[in-house]
Amino acid sequence: MYVKQIENGLDLQDTAQNVAAVYDTLLAAGESIQSHYHIDFEEIYYVLSGYGIMTIGEEKQEISRGDVVYIPAGAPHMS
Repeated sequence: MYVKQIENGLDLQDTAQNVAAVYDTLLAAGESIQSHYHIDFEEIYYVLSGYGIMTIGEEKQEISRGDVVYIPAGAPHMS
């Protein structure tokens, strides 16, 4: 799992497909997104506030404000 703090931004050249979409997702305390995957695109999470646990494949990682998480296409993930 690739988690990092954003300092100077994130470049699409850092992704394999050079494709991006931006979504705003708000999870209430205790809420989660069930395991799923995307065949056609990669996913990048940027945590604006709060904290949680991100699972990609079998790997779990605590995430919090300022973290960036990269999810490759086809990788099962949940948060």
